[in-house]
Amino acid sequence: MDIINDIELTEYFSLYEFECPCCRRVMLSPDLLARIDHLRRVINRPIYVNSGYRCKEENHRAGGVSGSYHLLGMAVDIHVKDFLLYDLLL
Repeated sequence: MDIINDIELTEYFSLYEFECPCCRRVMLSPDLLARIDHLRRVINRPIYVNSGYRCKEENHRAGGVSGSYHLLGMAVDIHVKDFLLYDLLL
């Protein structure tokens, strides 16, 4: 499979991780990228992006609300194996 968004953004993240799964378009807030990259450094574990940018069709399929920040590239759903983000509060 050809990865059209195979562009390294930071040491830990590439653009394709944030692309819409249906149309492969990407919008990504620089502030969001900086924050998720900072989180990756703090927890020192890989962060996996479940959902980044979503076009309107994909947002509807995913059950997102009409004003979702995913539509603007300002939201990301993530998971970290064997780590609860709640642990950051401790």
